[in-house]
Amino acid sequence: MRTRNDVVIGFVMFAGCLALWSGEVRAQEKPDEGKAKAVEGKKPATKALCDGEWVGGFWTIAVDEKKYDGNPKLLRDYDPQHPNQPWQVLSEKYLRHKDSGGNIYLHKFIGRFYEKKEAEAFLKRIYKDSDFAVHLNPRYPPHVSSPGALLVSDKYTCTLNDQNDTLSKAEWIVEVDGHLFAGALSACKQGKMKKTVPVVDCGGSKSLVADVLVVPCEAYVKSCLYPLPDDAFALDHVYSLPDEGTSVLVRAYDIKKKSRVFSADESNDGGPDTELISVEDVDGDGVPEIVHRVAETDKIVSKLKWRNRRFAKVKP
Repeated sequence: MRTRNDVVIGFVMFAGCLALWSGEVRAQEKPDEGKAKAVEGKKPATKALCDGEWVGGFWTIAVDEKKYDGNPKLLRDYDPQHPNQPWQVLSEKYLRHKDSGGNIYLHKFIGRFYEKKEAEAFLKRIYKDSDFAVHLNPRYPPHVSSPGALLVSDKYTCTLNDQNDTLSKAEWIVEVDGHLFAGALSACKQGKMKKTVPVVDCGGSKSLVADVLVVPCEAYVKSCLYPLPDDAFALDHVYSLPDEGTSVLVRAYDIKKKSRVFSADESNDGGPDTELISVEDVDGDGVPEIVHRVAETDKIVSKLKWRNRRFAKVKP
C-alpha cells in the first residue's frame, strides 16, 4: 500500500516511459501468435503512456548541483533496494529544477520520501552519520527539496507554467498532441485516496478536463493514457484488492467539448469464463479500440471503435 508517509523503497524506477502494461488484464500477456498485426499501409499501432514507473511528487535530500558536462555516465537512477545511496539526475527531468534559460544541471540527491517530516528526519541523520560524509559538499549544504513533477516527455513545446496549481502539484506531466496531461495521487483520508489526471492547455494556464478516480488506500492503481484523433483521449485504470479480484476502469474524454464520452467500470474474480475489458489497437490502424476478451484466450467478445468523436460498437 502506498501512502504519503512511506519512504518509496518498493517502487520500480522509471525507465521506459512508453512501456505498455496494465497488470494481469493487459493484452500483451496473451500468446504472441494471437495478436492482431498492422497490415501494410496502415499506421503503426498506438503505444500507451503508462504511469506505473513515473515517480514524482516526492521529497528528497539535495546534496550537490553543478552544470551538466554531457557525460551520461554521471547519471545514476535511484535504487529502491539501496535507498541510502545517492542518485544523480538532470534538472530538465523535474518541473521545479527545469531551467527556463535552457541550462542543464546535474543534481545529486539521497533518498525519496512522500512525507516532508520523514525527509527532515533523514537530513538530521545525514549530518550525524559519517557514512554520508563523502557526499557532503561545503559549498552546497544538504537540504530537503521537492523536485516537483517528473517531466515524462523528452521535449516540450507547451508552457510548463509552475504557477499553475494543477502542474505544480502534479506527480508527472506528459505532453501529447499539444496538451499537458498531469497526474497526481492524494494522501489517504478516511480509507480513500484520489487519483486525478487533468488536461491543461498548451499555454500552461487553463485546465480543460479532468479524470478523477477514488479508490481504497490499499489499492495501487496503474493507469495508461491513449491518445485519440480530434483532441480526445482514453484512459484505463487497473487495480486489485485482497479477495476482491481485479478492477478495470476505462474512460474516454472529448477535450474540445470538455466532457466524458465513455465510461466502463468492471470488476472480476478471475476464472476461465471471465470477460476482461481493455484498450487495444487490435486492427493496427493507429487508433485504439475498447474490447472485451475471454480470460486466458485471445477471443474478442465485443469491440468498440472510435467514430464521430465517440466509441461505437462494431463486429468483433
